[in-house]
Amino acid sequence: MAQVVGHDVGQAGHRAVQRRDARPIPFALHGFAYARLSLPHHAAGASPRIGARLAMILREAGLQNVSTFGVQAYLPPDDPAAAALLAGVVRSLAPVITGRGIATAEQVGVATLEDRIAAELKRADAVLLPPTVVGAWAPNY
Repeated sequence: MAQVVGHDVGQAGHRAVQRRDARPIPFALHGFAYARLSLPHHAAGASPRIGARLAMILREAGLQNVSTFGVQAYLPPDDPAAAALLAGVVRSLAPVITGRGIATAEQVGVATLEDRIAAELKRADAVLLPPTVVGAWAPNY
């Protein structure tokens, strides 16, 4: 039986999150993409992890009793949306990635990136976790 085991970002890059024996497995293109996506997001003035900080941001803005929730999807290795999502993010940030020297255009390989990610997802039997949809609210009293 397959089990979702979570994910982490370390010096080796991002790791895939699903394996039949419940151990994280290296996923090179996934790691390449995720390890290099934090830098261009920050260079573009965006935070890829803002949802996790949403309650703190709202409290800093003066709201009280802030509640949050998150919805997490799981994209199996044969779902074309998994590779399309990750490749689309990389494509949209490619000018920042290459312009800031994070990676060369050849390393990114935009023309074949989606196909390479799809193939590696299937090879690794990995489930992709897209960004969590986060919501927050505070009562008005």
